Amino acid sequence: MLGALPGPREAISVELPGHGRAPAMDPVRPLHDQATALATAALPEQPVTVIGHSYGATVGLRLALENPSPVAGLVLIEPVLFTALRDTAPAVRAQEGDHFGQIRALFEAGRPTDAARMFVSRWGGAPWDDIPAAARAAMAAQMEVALATDAVVGHDSPGLLAPGRLEGLEIPVLLIEGAASPSVISLVQQALEARMPHARRVIIPGAGHMAPVSHADAVAKAIAAWEP
Repeated sequence: MLGALPGPREAISVELPGHGRAPAMDPVRPLHDQATALATAALPEQPVTVIGHSYGATVGLRLALENPSPVAGLVLIEPVLFTALRDTAPAVRAQEGDHFGQIRALFEAGRPTDAARMFVSRWGGAPWDDIPAAARAAMAAQMEVALATDAVVGHDSPGLLAPGRLEGLEIPVLLIEGAASPSVISLVQQALEARMPHARRVIIPGAGHMAPVSHADAVAKAIAAWEP
C-alpha cells in the first residue's frame, strides 16, 4: 500500500511482537505496551503521519495520544476498538466478545489451527483453504499473540477511550474502512468519528478488513487526497 502513495517519501514500518522480524512477544508484559514501545522508538523527531491497520491502528492511536509532537496526522484503517461500542451498541460489542471467547476456547483446548481458522474466516480476507499451508501454520503458531490483543480490543486496558481523551486529539484523523467489512467496523468508526474533533471517514467500495492489501491503490489514493 505504501508503495502506491504518490511521490518519493520515506516510510518506517513497525511489526507487532511475534510477527516478521520483531522480537517474540513477552508473555508477561502487556502486548500493547510492547507494540507501543517498538513504535515509539521508531518515531523520528520531525512530525510524521502515522498509519495503522486493525490492531496496529490501536497502537497508532496510542502513539498520537502519548506523543503528540511527532504525530502530524493519523490514519486509522479499521481499528478493532470494540470497547468504543460500550454505550452506542452494547449488544454488538457483546457478540464480538462471544466470538473471541469461542476462539480462545479452541486454542485452550489444544486446537490452535481451528482457532486460527475461525479468526481468519472473519478477519483474514481470504478463505482458509485458499491460504498456502505454510501461511496457515504460521497463523496457528501466532494465535497466542492474537488472543493477547483482547486486553485492548475488548477491554481498552490502556484507556484510549477514556472520557475526554479522544475529544482532546487536535490532529487530523482519517478513518478508513472497507464497505464489505464486518458491520461492527462501521459502528466502531462512527463512534470514533463522533468523538474526534478533526476526523474524516472514508469507505472503500468492495473492500473488506484487509483493504490495505486487497485494495492498496484505493487506500493510498484516500490517504493522498487527505494528507495534512
